[in-house]
Amino acid sequence: MSGKDFFAEYPNGDKIYSPNIIFISEDFTGDLKSDIVETFEHRFFKKDKIPENIVELQKHWILDWVRGEQPVIVK
Repeated sequence: MSGKDFFAEYPNGDKIYSPNIIFISEDFTGDLKSDIVETFEHRFFKKDKIPENIVELQKHWILDWVRGEQPVIVK
């Protein structure tokens, strides 16, 4: 999911349309790795255990999915 609702301009002047994807996994092995330049952290969460401190640009569509209002999910 992306588009005009996912536009952001960073303090350095970079302008982006953030693509957002929810992946559902019932089995995972290995380590999640983050690019420390672009990403602070990757973690898995149960749908009923989403943290409150989600990045504001992504928060509304994640919470829409939690409430069942957003059907666009990659399985």
